[in-house]
Amino acid sequence: MKKQTISWLIILAFVIVGVVIFVLGSKPETPIINENGEIKGNYTLAGIMSLNQPYKCTFTKSDEISNVLGVIHVNNKNAYGEFRISTTILGSSEQFTSFLLLNNKDAYVWTSLQNIGYQSNATKSANKSSSLKDQAQIIGSHDKMDYNCSPWKDYDVSVFEIPTFIEFSRV
Repeated sequence: MKKQTISWLIILAFVIVGVVIFVLGSKPETPIINENGEIKGNYTLAGIMSLNQPYKCTFTKSDEISNVLGVIHVNNKNAYGEFRISTTILGSSEQFTSFLLLNNKDAYVWTSLQNIGYQSNATKSANKSSSLKDQAQIIGSHDKMDYNCSPWKDYDVSVFEIPTFIEFSRV
């Protein structure tokens, strides 16, 4: 009986340690804020959003066929991004803008090319090994990017509204 109780206590201790490690390991790294309220460094969007303050962030991202200049507006649970994309995917240099709205746990993606877009679950990663659907989001909430952020002084909650002029399909 005593051995069985000790065995259950050991199993319970392992379960508690596992839960603590999982919970602490799933929290995004908290960005360092300088004396001007700015954030500069390699952080995740989820980490910046966890600060519960409105920020306007910029970043650049490049690969073999495209360059992206991004501007993201965040608050504690939403993000709105505009991404100026220059690409040579079709052999000639093309430019367009892609848009991302993270509204709670949903992602809405559309471009300046057409008034159609898609709605899906927000992705944690949009890197090269992710699906094409996830990559279309440009950034995932847990992808580390070199962000330059400043407090969003002219905070406008309307940017987090789902645009009515875009026809979204659920994927």
